[in-house]
Amino acid sequence: MWVNSLWFLSLGISLTCALLATMLQQWACRYIRITQPRYSPHEQGRIRAFFFEGIDKLHLPWAVEALPSLLHLSLFLFFTGLLVFLFNINHTVFSAAVWWVGLCTATYISITFVPFFRFNSPYCSPLSSSTWLLATSVLTLLFQFLSWLTGFTSFGSIRKEHFDKWKKHYLMWFVNGLEKTAEGFALKLTSKIDWHALSWILNCSDEDKELVLFFCKHP
Repeated sequence: MWVNSLWFLSLGISLTCALLATMLQQWACRYIRITQPRYSPHEQGRIRAFFFEGIDKLHLPWAVEALPSLLHLSLFLFFTGLLVFLFNINHTVFSAAVWWVGLCTATYISITFVPFFRFNSPYCSPLSSSTWLLATSVLTLLFQFLSWLTGFTSFGSIRKEHFDKWKKHYLMWFVNGLEKTAEGFALKLTSKIDWHALSWILNCSDEDKELVLFFCKHP
């Protein structure tokens, strides 16, 4: 019963992902087709603004973000059903499968939490943003509780100020979200990163024509 339930649920979610991906592609093509008519620039801009408002209010980005999350959930359900199936068949094969699934799970968890410690990390998972909100909200409540608790001690004023500082820090992270927090961290960096970017551009520009175009566009 468990194996059939997990596998059929995994199959149903996979087929739902396939349908949702097809529909998202159709919606994107429809948006491009509608927002690029042969009108004057101001009329075309008004049409774009009108349909973009519908995308924003109807939360289409949520559907886009839900697609990989559902696909990952389908994979986890399939692996869980596979382990249940192998446990009742052969313990040797089950042990080998457990090691591989455990390794994949540990890697997935690591990828989920890497952006928390390295804001410029290209690795993330669909759960990274949700986990970020959960972690920052828990930390905000924790420091708020510690700030309230230290108010009853003799040295509470110093500790309370310290805890309030951390509470505001994590509250700002919660409000901004993972991406906005990473952008803010990048904007506060020193000019050293600008020098690295400029050096990379100069090293990648092999021809003099490319350098001339670059310096003409960026005087």
